[in-house]
Amino acid sequence: STSTSTPTTTQADFGWFKDGVTVTALTGRTAMCVAGGMRSFPYPKIHKSILELKKKMNATVFVVMHETTSPGVEKFVQVPFKVDQTALKAALDLLEPVHIEIHNASTCQCFSTVEPTTTCCDDEWMSNYLQFGWVWHCLNVVRQYEQNQQVKFEFFVRVRPDVMYFAPDQLPSKEKLRNNGITLTMKWARNQPADW
Repeated sequence: STSTSTPTTTQADFGWFKDGVTVTALTGRTAMCVAGGMRSFPYPKIHKSILELKKKMNATVFVVMHETTSPGVEKFVQVPFKVDQTALKAALDLLEPVHIEIHNASTCQCFSTVEPTTTCCDDEWMSNYLQFGWVWHCLNVVRQYEQNQQVKFEFFVRVRPDVMYFAPDQLPSKEKLRNNGITLTMKWARNQPADW
């Protein structure tokens, strides 16, 4: 004989969802937000490593990226990072995201077009933290997708679009994540502050 059970639901407040959301426990669904500056994302080794993460987690992918600048020849001069559009399209086709947003810059002006009720500051020091705003926006996109598609995600993963993941097989299992909650790994950069 077989038995079925109804998943339990809990009320949660994730901070960015002020009104709280109902989370269906043990759905096993994973939402993967690829959020941040695209930089090296179009390079095959980078986006294929993200694809391996997607496969390992059986994730639904949401992309919220912005074009970036790179240091120029002169100190403190920023030049646009040129993206090969064909390579970018190939990378996105491979990941098969259900949502794609690519903004022309990571500025408060761009951010306010997608999150008009938030306060943002273009101050140089504060702009380093704008990346959290893009992650927040991606999670809001996931929330809207849940409502529109009548699905619930159990796991939420933010992935930087410009970092290669070397050992996706060493990620914590979903069972461990259910018990431990949040896992955070910061990108280390020599002689620079840690980056998320």
